[in-house]
Amino acid sequence: HLLGIKKFDSPYKYIAADVNNSNTVTASDILAIRKLILGSIVKFKKANCWEYVDVTQQLNKNNFYTYRNELKYNNLSSSVDNADFYVIKRGDINDNYNGQSLMMRNATKSYVELENIDLEKGKEYSIPVYSDENIEGLQFTIDFDVNDVIFTGFEPGQAKVDESNFGLQSIDKGIVTFSWNIFGDNDLDVKKPLFYIKISTLNNTSVVQSIDINSKVTTAIAVKDGEDHRLFVKYRNDDKITDRFEVYQNMPNPFNASTVIKFNIPENEKVALDIYDLNGKLIYTESKDFEKGINSFKISNSSFSSNGVYYYTIKVAGDAITKKMILID
Repeated sequence: HLLGIKKFDSPYKYIAADVNNSNTVTASDILAIRKLILGSIVKFKKANCWEYVDVTQQLNKNNFYTYRNELKYNNLSSSVDNADFYVIKRGDINDNYNGQSLMMRNATKSYVELENIDLEKGKEYSIPVYSDENIEGLQFTIDFDVNDVIFTGFEPGQAKVDESNFGLQSIDKGIVTFSWNIFGDNDLDVKKPLFYIKISTLNNTSVVQSIDINSKVTTAIAVKDGEDHRLFVKYRNDDKITDRFEVYQNMPNPFNASTVIKFNIPENEKVALDIYDLNGKLIYTESKDFEKGINSFKISNSSFSSNGVYYYTIKVAGDAITKKMILID
């Protein structure tokens, strides 16, 4: 709206966007909403989480802030059946909050791409991050294996990112949140990096094994033509990703809340995951159809009855690979 890309078509969107209660919508509202998306704050300082607006009130973009959030009746002696309110969640301009998480109406997929580099222990790297198409904004969670790599910062590329684009409050857990949008003309070159993730390494590893982009904290979304698209990660440098079935160590490991198990398949096929305890008892199983390339299963600690050592097996037609993982407090 502020950039003139897509104008608000309702006074209720102005109410949702005015999170600092200044009676106008400005760049400071964008910054406050971004902080909430990144997890840097848990609520807006100057606005309620929810606002209630009398449905009978005639509002427009010039008087949206004059809304009534209560109706008063004196000496009420009979029922009232027209005391209705619109309920607006502050910050939710496109009305995609479903009570627990973002509700994606657009099934179209978009991708960010990471350069898959072999990483040597004790060195520093700048990992390029690309977009595979022209986009207007991105948000996602950068997920690191804290046993292998340490996030040390970032470098701007085409995206002129700064500290306000990153949430570092969970960096000790291997989590960095990210949110960015274009100010001005959209003329990105998909051949050039958007920005760089700077890391130092604790072990010999690779980008595909130790860095993921997902929705663990901040939901992974790309914005194109004013619409939200589901966002996924791809890995460039295909010569470093073998054209055979491979299973990677779960990340993080050990883990306490959740872990991600990545694998590579040479063609589209159904993949099954089985998890066993030390006694060989099957405690979890799941199967899905996946596309060729790097994919993953995400496992929550709710799938386990207790802490300890477990074994996971990834199975495809005619092959299976087993690895060990550890659940801790």
